[in-house]
Amino acid sequence: MARPAYCFTVAIQRPLHAALVDVRAALQAEGFQVVAECEAPAEGRCHQVLFTHVGLQARIINAEPNTASMLPWTAAVLELAPQHTHVALQDPMVLTSYTRNAQVKAACEQAALLLRRVSDRLMLGRPVQL
Repeated sequence: MARPAYCFTVAIQRPLHAALVDVRAALQAEGFQVVAECEAPAEGRCHQVLFTHVGLQARIINAEPNTASMLPWTAAVLELAPQHTHVALQDPMVLTSYTRNAQVKAACEQAALLLRRVSDRLMLGRPVQL
C-alpha cells in the first residue's frame, strides 16, 4: 500500500494480535497512551487504536479548544494476510491544515516526530532476545 499524506504506514510481518502488541508498546515507548481500541468493520481483520499524548494534546486543546473534536489520534491495524499486518498511524500534521495557530502547529510537529519514531520502531521489529 502507498503512504497517503494523512498517515504514516508500516508493514509488519506478524499476525494481527502480535502486531497490536507491538503497536501498543511502540506508542508507549514514545510517551503515548492508548485510550480505546475497537474492532473495525473491514474486509480483513482490522482494529482501531485511539491514542493520545497527554502533554501534547493538552497544549493543542489549550491553544485552540475546538481542536478537541479531532483528537485523540487513531491507528488502524489491518491484517492483510497471515503474517502480514498493515499499520496506519494518523499524521497529527493534518490537524494543522485547519488552523493557523502556531502553538497547535508546534505541538503537532512534536507529535509527528514522535510518531515517526513509533513507525521506525515498528519497521525495525522486535529486538532479538539473547
